[in-house]
Amino acid sequence: MTADPVREFEAYRQELLDLLGGDDPLDVLAHSPARIEVRLRGIEEVVLARRPQPGAWSVKEILGHLGDTEWVYGYRLRLMLTHDAPGIAGYDQDIMVKGLAHNDRPISMLLEELRRLRGLNLDLYLRSRGPAWERVGRHSERGDESVGLSIRLLAGHDRRHFAQIEGTLAEVMT
Repeated sequence: MTADPVREFEAYRQELLDLLGGDDPLDVLAHSPARIEVRLRGIEEVVLARRPQPGAWSVKEILGHLGDTEWVYGYRLRLMLTHDAPGIAGYDQDIMVKGLAHNDRPISMLLEELRRLRGLNLDLYLRSRGPAWERVGRHSERGDESVGLSIRLLAGHDRRHFAQIEGTLAEVMT
């Protein structure tokens, strides 16, 4: 899990697809918020706000990023489902995480945001399943991506960040 999403977008894309494997992306997306919540149950806020090293994200920041991703993908996929090949802007996830100060937010709010947004987006993905998943958007960094590919990437993204949460906890809880 080392590919940079901007500079190495093809390797990053493949990494996410490999993490998903042959699993149903909607199943992964449906279960990720509860899986994260169970894993974090009973861990103190101060531990969840601890960065394992300078420049690395804390668990709270990882969760904030997952919530940010739900906002972004929800918008992107709504555009793709309703417009013909819309432009899809990339964004700097580090600037967003830092600028939105996720470490200052209660873990309960971060989990609730992820759970609610994921539920709303998952409903859209389920309702649009079929030929609509072939619709594309033109990503500013990665080129054309279909709705179906975007959903598969999002599920792999969940798995990538769950592993990051595990690694971060291993470092900050010792």
